[in-house]
Amino acid sequence: MREIVVILSLSLFSCSNSTQNSPITFPDVGYLFVKQPDPKDSSFPFYPTRHLESIRDSTYDAFYLTKLLDVFDEGNISLRGQEKPILRVIIQPSVASPIQIIRFTEGEVVVKKGNRVDYLKLNTKNLSPIEEQHFQIFNGGVPLSRRIRESNSVGKRFWDSIIKVYPQLMEDEYYEYIMDKAFDPLEGSFTYSTRSIPFKRKQFKEMVDSLNSSGYWQLPIALGCRNMPTDGDLFIVESNSGSRYGVVKFSTCNDKPTKLKKTIEKLLTYAGVSSNDYSL
Repeated sequence: MREIVVILSLSLFSCSNSTQNSPITFPDVGYLFVKQPDPKDSSFPFYPTRHLESIRDSTYDAFYLTKLLDVFDEGNISLRGQEKPILRVIIQPSVASPIQIIRFTEGEVVVKKGNRVDYLKLNTKNLSPIEEQHFQIFNGGVPLSRRIRESNSVGKRFWDSIIKVYPQLMEDEYYEYIMDKAFDPLEGSFTYSTRSIPFKRKQFKEMVDSLNSSGYWQLPIALGCRNMPTDGDLFIVESNSGSRYGVVKFSTCNDKPTKLKKTIEKLLTYAGVSSNDYSL
């Protein structure tokens, strides 16, 4: 499946002089920033929502998406309010299109485009037989403490027996060690290009207004789909208003287009992202 994380930009929209000096406002909703993030979890994307995601999504975010942001030299915008509002979109295709990250701020849109789809290479030959078993456990869902807590009585007894033999499974450092060891970096073969597009204040305001009116801030983290295609893209739309954080994930879907998807499509068009590189 393709994944697309969308970062919003504003030059896409035109507006009159009457709106040029109007204040840029966000609704008083969204996720509050955590005052003192736990240092061991500070790399976790979508930090304010880390306990609200499914275990499967949490596992992906904790390792794979963190690595994706690293190779694109992108920071974690979910930890604290930014000096200037940010809208960000990540597109991670599953077939032939390149990974792309688009970041929108007042004054500039930055488009980063990878040279390939994959950015990590799984190589379990790096692991011992026991470590490979532990990798499969971690890849099935983390944190383990949450999996154990949400298990039934039979499941809890199973996990108790495993943890007694391998207590290191509960250690964050061991998780990072196993996951890092299981993948070979694509040494020198993954690169990305960067484009910068001017984004005037009035355009940024139009973008924010369009996002606000789409219902974005009231939506759940993950949107469902009734008519999911066999092969599609995942879109992640992040925002940092300065006082609140927002994130919505949705995949390619054959359902009727929503206001949010229409807004994202306009933003991607403005950013010069080819419609051949994604499918809403």
